[in-house]
Amino acid sequence: MTADALFKTYRQNLAIWEGGVADRPLSVDPGGVTNKGISKGFLDELRKLPRYRNLPSDPRSLSDAQIDAIYRTENFDRPQIWRLAQVTGLLADAPQLVEQMFDAGVQHGIDNPGKWLQEALDETLGTDLRSAIKGKLEYDGIVGSGTRKVVEQAVKAGKITEVNDLIVDKRIAYMKALPNYSGNPGWITRAESFRIKPPSP
Repeated sequence: MTADALFKTYRQNLAIWEGGVADRPLSVDPGGVTNKGISKGFLDELRKLPRYRNLPSDPRSLSDAQIDAIYRTENFDRPQIWRLAQVTGLLADAPQLVEQMFDAGVQHGIDNPGKWLQEALDETLGTDLRSAIKGKLEYDGIVGSGTRKVVEQAVKAGKITEVNDLIVDKRIAYMKALPNYSGNPGWITRAESFRIKPPSP
């Protein structure tokens, strides 16, 4: 497996949830018109950066190649998905976790999944992955070498499934707290698709 092959697989799977053009009321989708998951709001932010300033202002005008390039850079390379995938034993024991980090990053922004992963690791293993941010200990959401080392500990301890499913729980709780949750019935199904063990009845 190469980084390119892994990204291609995740990109293809993402199309199940982010398939075409959506132009729904802002009360339901505050990001505005969306093309294969790239919202107007996200695109506006990207176009402020030099590397993206030549992108069209309307998501509907984005080519598939442009959309793929955005996902590769912003949702795969920046959050270090490939480096996470290389943690010894992770893809064998919990491939859902790596893909969930990519998928949730597309849906919720790349920082949130990293924070959920750090929280889930701490709650499962008793570690402390918080960093000092403006005088407070908080989760920074960066899946760097320190976080990946603890992921490897979870794999070795046989607890990585628990970590993955806890991320699913945190993702669902986050979505249910959003004001537009009721207008997006498919959100829970999307998150649950990454669960390894069904929750106890």
